[in-house]
Amino acid sequence: MKKSKYNILKTVQLIVAIIAIIMCGLCEIDYSYKNMIWVPVFFLLSIILLKNKKNYDFSNVAIVTIDVLATLKYCIIPILMIIYDDFGSGVLTGHIPRKYYIDRAIILQIIEIITIYLIFFLYKKKSIEETQVKVHKIGKVIIAFCIIGLLVAIIYWENFIPSQFFIINNDYISNKSVESDFDGAISIILNVFKIILLIIGIQFFYKKYQKNNLMRYVIGAGVVLLVYIALSTGMSRWAIVIPFLTCVFLFLKMFGEKAKLMIVVIVLIVVISVISITFVKFNWLLDDKSSFNDLIRVYAMQMQEYFSGIRATAQGIETVDRYGDQITYKTMFNDFAGSIPVVSHYIDQKDRINIYYNYLLKGVNATATQIMPMITIGFAYFNYPLCSIFILIHLLIAIKLGEKVKKTDDIFKKYIYCLFVFWFSMCLGFNTQIIFGNVMALFIPFMLLIKVDDVLLKKR
Repeated sequence: MKKSKYNILKTVQLIVAIIAIIMCGLCEIDYSYKNMIWVPVFFLLSIILLKNKKNYDFSNVAIVTIDVLATLKYCIIPILMIIYDDFGSGVLTGHIPRKYYIDRAIILQIIEIITIYLIFFLYKKKSIEETQVKVHKIGKVIIAFCIIGLLVAIIYWENFIPSQFFIINNDYISNKSVESDFDGAISIILNVFKIILLIIGIQFFYKKYQKNNLMRYVIGAGVVLLVYIALSTGMSRWAIVIPFLTCVFLFLKMFGEKAKLMIVVIVLIVVISVISITFVKFNWLLDDKSSFNDLIRVYAMQMQEYFSGIRATAQGIETVDRYGDQITYKTMFNDFAGSIPVVSHYIDQKDRINIYYNYLLKGVNATATQIMPMITIGFAYFNYPLCSIFILIHLLIAIKLGEKVKKTDDIFKKYIYCLFVFWFSMCLGFNTQIIFGNVMALFIPFMLLIKVDDVLLKKR
């Protein structure tokens, strides 16, 4: 079964890559992007030469996720660029990079492709037997944290409960920033508390399902996920999509075939929610009269920004050229330290690489909203020889976490490992600050809580 899945995925990748190459070669393309054809060409060569059944572990969720994201980034995005003539500044920026920078961006993307598939080629598939999901015994530490979390949620309810659920409109009011000297700690407590509630709720119905394989317990777990999605409603689509994908993975492991119909229903709700967020975020492009094609066009033109496409990469390289004398190793330190709660208050937030990137795109007085591609962050600090160093580190961590997802049977650990498989795999689209910030604000506090709770339970 796993081999057939591998063959299906590889066949789809080969077909998509060939289509991308044909379109890049035959369709009318902006002169600056004439060399874009080399991106799907190198992707195709990597799939043929570096990807093989022997080393490919289809049961490792990280490897499959990275592989799919690579197909999206290096083949599907170029196809969408051609279909929607997306060779200008895009919908999120007003800056159009020159051919000089676009050609250099294509080189960086090729380095990215080779890095990904060399990892796959050199990876030694581990003989790890996937364990069945087991419930986590709730100890006093988790109970105490839930009490604290509930009190904090009541005091800062405006930061915990969104003004609208699932579907938002132009009247939506974003959650207020926490007004406290301990804003970082409060945000951590609220975010971890929300995930703890999610897993406890799913676990409650899973325990009942283990005794009686009834559909109502599967639906109950789905309702818990919907409550979590409702509490996560806001301007960030990733805050909904990534936890949703994590729960889909867990549901399939826990409930098998019975979960599929429920997942389809929740997918529809998530899609509607994401579409509503898109309409609000891009209300200058979309309105009530916009067609479905208009919506797809906006999504297609966002792809380069959200998945660090050629344009975003070219803009990153130009940022390095223009502000290189100000980007130092202190900037790199600030990039990481500035994402640590509490510590960030003592960091010069204006000397972070994302700030310089937004200076290029929007000017020095605009709010920094765009994220610099990770490959260009590596390029800024280490030039071509080590430009993919951050990508390499994040991908290796994602694959290691994928192995941990297979090894562990504890539902709490399985959830957090899988959640961060998706976060680290998204290094192909996100930057170091976003992922490191989530590690510091969510992964480490969550794991510390679970570890301390486990230690005290064992002592008893």
